Amino acid sequence: MTGCGAAPTDTCAKTFVLSFAEKAYRHPLSAAESSSLSQVYDEVKATFGIPEAVQNSVYAVMQSPQLLYRSELGDSKDQAGPLTPYELASSLSYFLADGPPDAELQNAARQNRLGTAADIAVQVDRILALPQTRTNFQTAIFSYFQLDNLATVKIDDPAFTSGSAAKPYTGVRESAYHEVELFLQNTLWSGPLTGLLTAKKSYINTTLAQLYGVTIPAQSDESKFVAVDLPANRGGLFTQVGFLAANSRPDVPSVVARGLVVNKSMLCQSNPPFPTDPGILAMIEEAGTHLATASERERSKYRVETSPCLGCHRVFDAYGLALDNYDNLGRYRTMDPQGRPIDSSVTLPALFDNQVAKDTVDMQQKIADNPGFASCFSRNMLNWALAEGSQLTPSSCATQAVAKAFNQSDKSLSSMLRAIAVSKAFTNRNAGANQ
Repeated sequence: MTGCGAAPTDTCAKTFVLSFAEKAYRHPLSAAESSSLSQVYDEVKATFGIPEAVQNSVYAVMQSPQLLYRSELGDSKDQAGPLTPYELASSLSYFLADGPPDAELQNAARQNRLGTAADIAVQVDRILALPQTRTNFQTAIFSYFQLDNLATVKIDDPAFTSGSAAKPYTGVRESAYHEVELFLQNTLWSGPLTGLLTAKKSYINTTLAQLYGVTIPAQSDESKFVAVDLPANRGGLFTQVGFLAANSRPDVPSVVARGLVVNKSMLCQSNPPFPTDPGILAMIEEAGTHLATASERERSKYRVETSPCLGCHRVFDAYGLALDNYDNLGRYRTMDPQGRPIDSSVTLPALFDNQVAKDTVDMQQKIADNPGFASCFSRNMLNWALAEGSQLTPSSCATQAVAKAFNQSDKSLSSMLRAIAVSKAFTNRNAGANQ
C-alpha cells in the first residue's frame, strides 16, 4: 500500500500519509491540515512505531470532514464568484464519473488549466470517453425513467419469469432488462438525445424476438443479443418491453402508470399525489365498479371529463392511452382482451397545443420535437450535477441557459453535459448569508 517496503523509513511513511491525504481531500494540504496529520503520525509513532503511525494516520484521513464532505464554495463563502480550480475538478469528477478526480484532472487544477470554458470542455470530453463514466450515466438514466421497477414488477405470465440462474435470458424480465441496458449504451453516445424516443434500432435475443415479431439470425442460446431494425409499430424507449412491463399491472397494462412516467421524466410536469380524502376515494372505487367492463379509452374519457378526476388526468392520461396497443408484457396488439379494436390516437395536452398523435411512435416524435423535452432533460441533468438537492425548474434562467446551448449544438447527450459543465450555474456560486 505505502510503497515503502516491509520496514518503512520514517520519511517514506510520512510522505505516504500526506500524499494519501491529498488524494482523499482532493486538494493540496493546507499548513493546518499537514500539521494536524503530522501530529497524529508523530504521537502514535513515539509509542507504537511506524506501521501503527501509518495505520492511525489513515484512520484520521478516512474520518475527516475533508474526505466525507464536499465543500465547493469558491474563495469566499459570503461573496459570489467562481469555484477554485480544485473545487471545480472535484465537482466535475463527481458529476461525470461519480468519484474523485483522477490524476490528469488534478494536474489540470494544479496547473490552472480549468479557468476557461475551453479548458473545461477538454476535460469533459476526455472523461466522457471513459467506460466507467458512460456506465455511470447509463445507470443513472436507467433509474431516471423508473426502469428499476422492472426488477420487482409482477406480471401474470409464466414467460416473464421463466429464466433460471443458469439461463436467465430464457425469461422476459432479464432479457428486457438487458435490452434496455444495451439500448442506452448504444443510443446515448451516438446521435442526438432524441434518439431515446425515435431510434428504430434495438438489441434483442431470441426470447424478445418472439414478442416483437422480429426474425433474427439463429443463435446458440438466449444470452446472445443482436442489433435489429424494429418494425413500424416499434421505436424508441416507450415501445420496449422493459418500459412497458415496468409500468403495468399483473394482468393488464396501466394507462395511468405509463402516462405518469412520460409526464414526469420526459416533460418535467408535476404528477399530483394520489388523493387521500375518504370521500374522493369512495368516488374512485364506485367509478371503478361502474367502469369494470369499459375499454381503456372509455375509462380515460370518464376520468378527463368527471370531477374530481379531470383536474389531474387531463394532464397525463393521453400519454398512457397512446401506449394501449401494448399489453402488460409489451406485446403489440390491435384488440383488447374483450375483442374491441384499440384506437391509440390521442389529443396531446396543452403543452403540445392539443396536437393529435396517431400512435405511440408519432407521440414520441412529437415529444422529441417539443422544446419541453430539451428543457426537462437540461433541468434534471443540471439538478443532478449540482448534487445539492437543487430544485431548478425547466423555466429557470440556469436551465434555459443550458437548454439554449444544447439547442445550438449537435443535441447529443455529450453536448448537454458539456454545456452544464461550462455553465455559470455549475462553475460559480452565489454568496451565502452570514450566520
